[in-house]
Amino acid sequence: KKIETSILGDLASDNRHSVYYNEVIDNDLKLLIIGDSYINSYLLDNFAESFKYTYMVLGNYLIDDSLIELINSLRPDIVIIENAERVDIQPAINEFVKNINKRLNNN
Repeated sequence: KKIETSILGDLASDNRHSVYYNEVIDNDLKLLIIGDSYINSYLLDNFAESFKYTYMVLGNYLIDDSLIELINSLRPDIVIIENAERVDIQPAINEFVKNINKRLNNN
């Protein structure tokens, strides 16, 4: 199930970022997807069926320090970087990374 937007509200102002928690799957695997509207619209639910946690970050596909920091913080088992269109929302990614790191470090 998708974690409610109200829970994510303090992580990022862009509501296209999302976190799914699968309470019935018999594994502890984490998937991080950095992608665009294509994967968010057509494939995300299919991926979320197979992982305990699925993190979707709408991204611009540049592996910079903020994305490396996110990967190091979440420690996902798999990272998918998908690019079907070109967008530049680096500020939104930086905001999400900063806020989710605060949350992970406080819990």
